[in-house]
Amino acid sequence: VSSDIRINNYQVDPTNMRVRKQVAFVAQDDSLQTTATPREAIKFSAKMRLPSITTDDQIEILTDKMLEELGLQHCADIPFISWPPMMV
Repeated sequence: VSSDIRINNYQVDPTNMRVRKQVAFVAQDDSLQTTATPREAIKFSAKMRLPSITTDDQIEILTDKMLEELGLQHCADIPFISWPPMMV
């Protein structure tokens, strides 16, 4: 199996920071683990996207901020299998 990363049909290096700032990993809903929570999914995406020197504490802060911006605090720890969550 082989692949390449392309933007507007131009091959790019995904390790290049200029490229990484333009793209994001977004898991398709069929590839999200049904036992995962929004918090876990966002944290996973952050770990995949951010530089490896980003600390777990920094990722936790960014995850909380993203959950707040998306209005998902009330269901941040509810597994996707239980969705739709009850609105509180």
